[in-house]
Amino acid sequence: MANFCGNCGVKLDADMKICPNCGRMVGKARRAVPASAPAPARTPKRAAPVRNVKKKKTAAPKPHTKRPVPEYEEEEESDRSGRHAAFVLIRRFVVIAVVVAAIYFAAFAVQVVRVKHATYEFNLPESFFSAKNYGEAFENATEDGHWHYNIVTQRVRYTATHNGEPIEITFSALGSVTVKEVDYDGKERTDDEEISNALMGLFI
Repeated sequence: MANFCGNCGVKLDADMKICPNCGRMVGKARRAVPASAPAPARTPKRAAPVRNVKKKKTAAPKPHTKRPVPEYEEEEESDRSGRHAAFVLIRRFVVIAVVVAAIYFAAFAVQVVRVKHATYEFNLPESFFSAKNYGEAFENATEDGHWHYNIVTQRVRYTATHNGEPIEITFSALGSVTVKEVDYDGKERTDDEEISNALMGLFI
């Protein structure tokens, strides 16, 4: 073991009598052991080498830029839009026209059938007449008959020839079927008695 100075603690050789540091007489050298020997330094563990992995560079997405539309393409697009709008309008008009026509012809057929199956109330027994309704009377007594219907006024007209003379009979089909006017021999008949006399020749 090494000798140390009792005053300043400097390490001394075995044959030294005076401390070369403080000049104190050493006397009998005594062996001293440091209070605590420095602990051996630990060598830090070496970290595992980190592999330098190169990341693949991904290209940043390019911002979307709208391609300028040439003038001729804008004109073509405008023409297509105009044609499409016109086509839509025409199609709607056709659909509406078809629906209106279907409604008209359905109403026309219903009202004409109603008039044909109706009859005039004469003040004579039924056995006196050969026809039971307007349909039979017109078929037996007239020629070239045509039916007409006004959906607004709800009136039905029958035009034909009777004994070589034109005849026109107007019916009201709103509610019950009634005769409103008979035009025969160039004379308009609206009175009930005149209408009855004019129609009697068709039913006999």
